[in-house]
Amino acid sequence: MPNHFHLLVYVHTLEHPHQMTQDETNPKPAQSHQQSRTTTYFTDSNNGVVVSRTTTLNKSIGILLTSYTRAINIQENSSGSLFRPHTKAICLTQHQGITPSFFDTQSGTVLYQSLPEKEYPQVCFNYIHNNPLNAGMVNHPSEWPYSSYNEFTAKGGFKLSNIQKAKEFGLEV
Repeated sequence: MPNHFHLLVYVHTLEHPHQMTQDETNPKPAQSHQQSRTTTYFTDSNNGVVVSRTTTLNKSIGILLTSYTRAINIQENSSGSLFRPHTKAICLTQHQGITPSFFDTQSGTVLYQSLPEKEYPQVCFNYIHNNPLNAGMVNHPSEWPYSSYNEFTAKGGFKLSNIQKAKEFGLEV
């Protein structure tokens, strides 16, 4: 997919040192032509508490996309956005009604049936791996060189995926 990508990410909550701008540390207002400097303040654990903040996944994705856009624009000597606005992350394990409570079959509608292969995390996992196939770019998901499909089928690959974590969530190709 040259124009889009999908990530399936397991996220830990991390605390990072708070970066204070010059405006937060200096009582004088910044001049309009000056840029605020960002300084990271660390406090020795024997003398006090380190000021920290928690970064959300959506904020982290925004930083990643902004950094990538900046690098591509520098490389291509261009400017402007590379991504659609309002890029978002959806939590697969807290889907809050995304997974339907019924399924249509040849014999009719089945209500309130829990099938692991129909749960949203598995549907998303399959969608990610089958997207190049469904787009007609390959004949089999294993042929797409940028996919983690081969990692999950023991055929090799990048070795970036946490296969054990996927198994804990019951995800299978």
